[in-house]
Amino acid sequence: MQELSDLPRVGDRTYEAIRAAIVSGSLAPGTKLTVDHLAHRLGVSRTPVKEALVRLEREGLVRIVPRHGAFVARLSVPDVEELYDLREVCEGLAARRAAVHARREQLAELEELLARAEQCVRSQDRVRYSDVDVLFHGAIARMSGNGRLVEVLEGLRSQTRLLMAASVVLPGRLQRSHQEHRRIYEAIAGRDPRRAEAAARAHVRAVRRAVLAHLNGAQAPGEE
Repeated sequence: MQELSDLPRVGDRTYEAIRAAIVSGSLAPGTKLTVDHLAHRLGVSRTPVKEALVRLEREGLVRIVPRHGAFVARLSVPDVEELYDLREVCEGLAARRAAVHARREQLAELEELLARAEQCVRSQDRVRYSDVDVLFHGAIARMSGNGRLVEVLEGLRSQTRLLMAASVVLPGRLQRSHQEHRRIYEAIAGRDPRRAEAAARAHVRAVRRAVLAHLNGAQAPGEE
């Protein structure tokens, strides 16, 4: 029998495992999430799985339908519009504040992430690039020095991560994304808040166009 002190950790581990599977695409949008199956797969009881699904529903990663069960969320075009409206404002604010508050070691971290991203672009490794993309934006959010902004952006990125693969499948998009990241970095390193915000917002708008183009089965304007 599990010790009472272990229960919160079991719940957190269960939540993190299911969340990671959804965000990575291992559990695809629309997949039905069966409590018994997940409990067996993760080696836990049903209770932490149920609690994890409720938490994930609050984050927008899971949809619970009464009498039908839980499903990995499938984002619609209106969902995408709402998410990227918010991301544009929040990522822009984070970049603006980062240009003022970033420390030297944090700038070095961004440089290292850009170098890793460059390797992904050269090898056309879209999966690894998506992972580095999340780290890059997360680092900028932390540079802002605003804890609540970090939390908001983390929640938004959890949902948009479902769409991230779609944002780099269009020809040339991987390279363009990397160039946009470099412009954000250069503005932050140059201590130019206005340029940093403008670069971050332009990047989010470009990602939004790519995602919508993928969902609509068309090529995004300006993509080659």
